[in-house]
Amino acid sequence: MPTVDTMKLWNSVCKTDPAHTKHVAQRGGFTAIDAMYQIQTATEQFGPVGIGWGWDFDLSYPENGTVVAMVTLWHGNKNQTVKQVGQKSLGANRADEDAVKKAVTDGLTKCLSYLGFNADVFLGKFDDNKYVAEMKVAHAPAPAPTPAVVTELRDLIDKVTDVTQLQTGFTRVRDELKKLQSIPDHAVAVNSVVSDYQARLTQLNQEKAS
Repeated sequence: MPTVDTMKLWNSVCKTDPAHTKHVAQRGGFTAIDAMYQIQTATEQFGPVGIGWGWDFDLSYPENGTVVAMVTLWHGNKNQTVKQVGQKSLGANRADEDAVKKAVTDGLTKCLSYLGFNADVFLGKFDDNKYVAEMKVAHAPAPAPTPAVVTELRDLIDKVTDVTQLQTGFTRVRDELKKLQSIPDHAVAVNSVVSDYQARLTQLNQEKAS
């Protein structure tokens, strides 16, 4: 009988992209996770809300001026549930119109954490700056592929020893390079190869003159 990996879901969702967190300087300070980021991650795992997963809640209003949301999260089917409580102040001098939403979100976040979502935050790993730096690197977007025209010019610089041939090759791709310079993902690569072209051109001219 095949072994069931009971940690598969947990391990696939436990690490958090720091770009979707913020530090909250309350209750001694803590890391808050963007709720829509959590919903997006859960949707990636279970499918659309209302089909692959979802949540229900019941509200109560204790005499301490708060709203309590008992949140029930289901996934896969409505018999697979996790329950947790969210609670927020209704506001003393000024009513908080978003208190109910905040209480439900609080409960939903706790439910998701029990399944492993963003577990590194709840385990206190975001208190370690080194860990946060590692997560920033791990979640950094992949670099844009080098445009073919940049590779073409780079090969030309490496191989050509004739000034006229080098200049002709650059002229052929110059307009395309200018267009790429206005695209942030490609600007660095283009500026680098243009700089190398100018250096190589200067070198060849000096050799020709000597």
